[in-house]
Amino acid sequence: MSEVIVKEKQPGTDECERRSGIMVDTQNTVTDQNTAEDQDNVEEEQLRRKARWLLKNFRKLLEQKHKQEEEMRNVPLFTRDDALYKLSGMAAHQQGERVQTSNISNSPLTAAMNVDEMLERMNKEVREDVSKGYEQLCEKVRLVNAAFSSMSVEVQSVAKQVYAKGTEKKKVIGIGGHVMGRTRVYELLQEAESVMMDVLKEEQLL
Repeated sequence: MSEVIVKEKQPGTDECERRSGIMVDTQNTVTDQNTAEDQDNVEEEQLRRKARWLLKNFRKLLEQKHKQEEEMRNVPLFTRDDALYKLSGMAAHQQGERVQTSNISNSPLTAAMNVDEMLERMNKEVREDVSKGYEQLCEKVRLVNAAFSSMSVEVQSVAKQVYAKGTEKKKVIGIGGHVMGRTRVYELLQEAESVMMDVLKEEQLL
C-alpha cells in the first residue's frame, strides 16, 4: 500500500504580501514608539538640567539682580549741556547740506525742543544699555521662588539653606534644630529638583 503524503499548501503571492505588510507596519509602530520615548527622555533630561542649573545658580542670580538694580538706580545720565553739545556737533557736520527754508526752525522754542528731545533719547539709550538682560534675570529668579513656594516645609528649608544661602550640605540644619545627615539632605534636594521641574513644565503649558 503506497503512503499518501499530504503537502502543506503554500500561501499565495497575495497572502505573502499581506503578511509582509503586517510585519512592516508592526515594525514601524514599534520604531515610532521607541522614537517618541527617546524624545520624551531627551526632553526630560534637558528639563532636569535646567532645573538643576537654576537651583544651583540661584544665589548668583540674586547677586547679579541686586547689582544690576543698583547700577540702574545710579546710572549717570546726560545733562542738557551734553545734548546741546551733541546737537551742535551734528549741526556743524550737516552745515552746507541743509537749506534753511523757514526762520521757525531756528527759533529759541524749536531749539529748546530739539535739545529736550535729544536729551531724552540719549538718556533712554543709557538706561536700556544698563538694564539689558534684567527682565530675563528677574524671570529666572521668579521661577526659583515659585518652586520654593511649592515645596514642603522641610524641602524648602533645606533647599534655601543650600541654594539661597550657600550652606554646605554637611552643615544643613533640620527643622528640629540639629545637623542633618548627608543622605537625607541629598534626598530632599532631589525632591526640590523635582518640584523645580514641575514648575518649568507648568510654565511651558501657559
